[in-house]
Amino acid sequence: MKKSRHYSKPLARIGPFVLLIAPVIFATGCTSIAKGISKHLAAKQPSEVTKVLPIPDVDIDEISRCLEHNGPWCDDAKTRVPGAYTVEEWIAADVPDDLVAKNAEETMAVNSVREVLKHRVSRGMQALLNGVEIPDLTQPGKDGPSITISDEDVDGFLALIEKNVRSGAFELTSDRLRSIARNQAATGITESERVTATPFGAKTEFLKSYYSAYFRRGEFLKVEANDANARARLTDWMRERLPGLSDSELEKMVDEIIPADGFIFGSIGDTGFVSRTGHECAFPGIQVSIDPFDIRATEVPQIDFAQVGADLVRVFFEATFDAQYGLPGVTKATGVVDGLLDNNDPDQCRVSAAEFQKTAEYAARVEAIAAASTGRIIRGAGPLALNNEAFAQILETVVGVSARKATEKVTWCIFATLSGDAADQALARALSGEGRKATLVFSAQVPRLLGSHPGAP
Repeated sequence: MKKSRHYSKPLARIGPFVLLIAPVIFATGCTSIAKGISKHLAAKQPSEVTKVLPIPDVDIDEISRCLEHNGPWCDDAKTRVPGAYTVEEWIAADVPDDLVAKNAEETMAVNSVREVLKHRVSRGMQALLNGVEIPDLTQPGKDGPSITISDEDVDGFLALIEKNVRSGAFELTSDRLRSIARNQAATGITESERVTATPFGAKTEFLKSYYSAYFRRGEFLKVEANDANARARLTDWMRERLPGLSDSELEKMVDEIIPADGFIFGSIGDTGFVSRTGHECAFPGIQVSIDPFDIRATEVPQIDFAQVGADLVRVFFEATFDAQYGLPGVTKATGVVDGLLDNNDPDQCRVSAAEFQKTAEYAARVEAIAAASTGRIIRGAGPLALNNEAFAQILETVVGVSARKATEKVTWCIFATLSGDAADQALARALSGEGRKATLVFSAQVPRLLGSHPGAP
């Protein structure tokens, strides 16, 4: 299967039918998620709970310097020219001064990308897991930064992600950044390296690449005839109306419309988004069966849009943290395939294959624990039980993936700077949960208890 370039628009290769039906399916599903969350905001009372997230960190100078470093990580690094940006600047991801849109469409795209990167959930989770305080965003907590995020914040964040994906804003903004980079090309620096040299550019490029991969590079829809006798029916229909055609000419025409295998057009890609540690997720393949003689009889399979919503959030945080940290990945990782991350070559990247696997295992374990404990708060029998599975799924993903990415960075730095018992001791300290802690206060409107009133606590 021929691969499309990684910066192609996800829906551009499938044809008019897909461009018509796919955004409708996708937008309808994401709208249903938003409505499913929003309907819980009426006739309810405020409540909040606190979730404490350990900040994986080690008070060792070498590791601290590594944690402040954003690459390159390999001796033969081919992917990045990191700018001298602070953690706070990475979180802010301000639009570069030289990014001037050419038209209204580009202006809307750049503003849309800026809006999602500046959103409270996006910046807040990056601030918490980087262990920094941001004025007007976080508050000082007992052992580290604290932030309050509401159910409306999460709802709005998902809506912004959906807006950017549906409108192609990441692609349009990336195309403009690349156009500017071509006009400012410097000797020895590639176009991609110049685009990803600023926090805004790097995050945009990773988001474009990762979402394109999640939607299978546009190959997520396959249309085929639902009738085994469709070819014979079409042949008879054409013979009746075109009596002058020979059998061979008729067969050629039928082959153009309905090939022998029943396939009409489209394809479903084998691979979706693959994280730097090898975790894969993809938009569900849609196999549509139609009656060529009655297009109204189209059959479209059901899609779990709650899972799609959680996937969109997962891909967002994978992209924004990878853009900041730039850690090498497995060979099949989307970032490596698209030339945004280096392949983890043990001879060049200072972390062995076995150590790399350990970083993935530790990070997966931290994500599972963080997500599960968050899920218990949302689904539990306590005062914040929202009875909203889609919402719980999304919030689990926000917390779990953010915790995973921070753990990937600190475990990588431990293995890159220490070895033997020293590395094992540092790992134990980093993952013990006894150091600095970030505090996530989650506020929500929950169903009023029987007999409660507007003034009830």
